[in-house]
Amino acid sequence: MEDNSFYYLLWSNLVAMCPYDTGNMQSNIKLYDYGDFWEIEITAPNEKSGDYAKDVNYALKAKRDGRAPKGKEIHNYMWVERTIKQTAESISGSVSYEL
Repeated sequence: MEDNSFYYLLWSNLVAMCPYDTGNMQSNIKLYDYGDFWEIEITAPNEKSGDYAKDVNYALKAKRDGRAPKGKEIHNYMWVERTIKQTAESISGSVSYEL
């Protein structure tokens, strides 16, 4: 699979798997081709909480509230990482993270 095909597949899977409440986050998943590399940006600007996308992916509201994540927060926890892994595995690839 060519690189551009993988990134289009990943982008479409992220849009499809995105937690949906108002559609704000889903409509703010952008794919950029810079020639030498690709970037997928997931944002959901929210005046009250800052970057809602990061809050949802890492259950940060629960952390700020000093409580364990519950229900929807548990289900949505690290949905981005899960989607990346599932997409890579669907084409017999793998994922590794660099710190």
